[in-house]
Amino acid sequence: MLFSSLDKRVLNITTNEEAWDNSETVTRIELLEHIEKALLERKCVKVVANGTEPERLETYYPTLEEHSRHWCLNEKQHLAFVLMAAALLQHILLANSPFDNQTTPELCIRFAGIATKLQEILPSSKQLLMFLGGCGGTGKSRIIQAFLDFARRWNSTSSIVVSATSGIAAMLIGGCTLHSALGIGTKSNPPKPSENHVNAWSSIGILIIDEVSMMRASLFDLLDTRLRQLKTRLNKLFGGIHIVFSGDFYQLPPVGSSLFNSDHADKKKDDQLSSLRGQELWQSCLTDAIILDENLRQSDPEWAASLLRWRTNEPSKEDIMQVNQRYIEPETSNENILIRGTPVAVCDNLSRENALRFYEYTMLQKKELGEKETRSWRQRGVLVIEAKITQAEGHQPIQSKHENYVRKLSSKRLSGAGYLFCIMDAPYMVTRNQAVTKGVANGTIGTLVDILLKDTAVVRVINLSGNNVHAVYADEVLCLIFKHNLRAWQNDRSFPSLQVGCFPLITITKNITVPLGKKEDKFTVRATLFPCEIASVLTGHKMQGQTVNSIILGNLLAKHKYGRTGWIYVVLSRVTSLAGLQILTQLEKDPLKYKPRKEIKDEMDRLNGIQMKTRTRLRKVILIDG
Repeated sequence: MLFSSLDKRVLNITTNEEAWDNSETVTRIELLEHIEKALLERKCVKVVANGTEPERLETYYPTLEEHSRHWCLNEKQHLAFVLMAAALLQHILLANSPFDNQTTPELCIRFAGIATKLQEILPSSKQLLMFLGGCGGTGKSRIIQAFLDFARRWNSTSSIVVSATSGIAAMLIGGCTLHSALGIGTKSNPPKPSENHVNAWSSIGILIIDEVSMMRASLFDLLDTRLRQLKTRLNKLFGGIHIVFSGDFYQLPPVGSSLFNSDHADKKKDDQLSSLRGQELWQSCLTDAIILDENLRQSDPEWAASLLRWRTNEPSKEDIMQVNQRYIEPETSNENILIRGTPVAVCDNLSRENALRFYEYTMLQKKELGEKETRSWRQRGVLVIEAKITQAEGHQPIQSKHENYVRKLSSKRLSGAGYLFCIMDAPYMVTRNQAVTKGVANGTIGTLVDILLKDTAVVRVINLSGNNVHAVYADEVLCLIFKHNLRAWQNDRSFPSLQVGCFPLITITKNITVPLGKKEDKFTVRATLFPCEIASVLTGHKMQGQTVNSIILGNLLAKHKYGRTGWIYVVLSRVTSLAGLQILTQLEKDPLKYKPRKEIKDEMDRLNGIQMKTRTRLRKVILIDG
């Protein structure tokens, strides 16, 4: 179900047949009986959700009603779950169709009766293409988790691909990146899928895509083309599979044309014709929509109500006032970052780089190494890992000045820090996907617990900005060991040789082409470094999808000042309560200067119209208790 590449030889994924073989033997008649019972019991029973993951029950083909109650789903969550579960049961039914030598009239009649019951739930096209929306904290991820647990109990997890548009979003829901699932990498015009890739998709019936708000329109067009190729059904929309698009369009848009707006078009990255096709496809493809509106993240109902107004960029005077009352002086923020580990959210990568350098050197001064000091780096608690810069194959030799120049490039350019300040027990963020399905993705945050050096490593003392510090080169380090900060992964055992909840990070090696001086030509070097950086300062895109107890809102750029970009809302909605928020910049006090985000409002009005039709159809076949 969860894989970074769909090559079965590498990832050891199972087919439907293998999944059934590993379970208790079930005859075709018994399977049909299970499906009939599951569809018969589909009432929505009102429950009180507590936000915790329920007990993991054994496999025994639960009904829709039974499983929804077990996960404490509210009404809208239940409707979304029923649609997804019905799509899965339809896929199971078709995979076990009775049209073979053992077919009997009774079996055919029974099969047709179940297909009719499924058709009552699913759209008339028989292909579910659903938008699952709602602001952060309304339970979109919970529905996905409940559905995956349902698939497990029906021995059908191999029928599902769980993906997201970014590595961190994929890791948060336990999936893979969409690019990886489709086998397209970063290419806008990838080659046709391999035979192995097509075979791996042969048993897939349902695709889940999280953070769809960050999907470029050109990628949406490519999604349709690619799925037709992978499912070898060139005349079927998305290859005929069921798709759930999950996300919140009021959060940050992609870099480039979004699914319904070209305001952020990037002429270098956007294929304009493909973007146009993608936008037209989005406007016409959806069969259903469920938009959640019960906030389960924020513990303070007044704060939750305020966030809804910030979400549409229509804050009241009181909303603005209560946020501005959380202002703190920069000196206080330094203490919160250094001592309490509170992350700062900033608007752009340049601000992040500057803030990180300030944090690193402040920590270095607090742990200054005296000229005659004999403490080891472990006793001191800090070690700098320098990127190893060497000559790239086929390129000219490099000088020491070239090495230092490359190390000082931005971490975004390098995919990590040229001078990585390793401070024990400090939080770090992974900057590259290494093992997404094991929780190691671009955006994963963990606490540094150990540094494993090679036997041949030589720990040196270097001087950075007037401070002496222990240092090694990246190629002298076996790996870094981190403890997951996310609660969902703290009991994970993906790496048996490490402590529970820990994961390793190894170096990457890449060629980097840089200009060295105004008169010198560009030339290429080879850099070996660790793809991570201190997580004390993060951009809004890295914060999106995460929940934290405390956060500091950094300085705002002019384009974010009046909330039009959604950046203010994304940061505010990360914290569970107003008490966990602190700001370094007073927000604009006049509520009239905050204008509703019309293009998103228009799109949400359209999606709400689809939701009304979905709920009208489902209310005819699903009894809502109370």
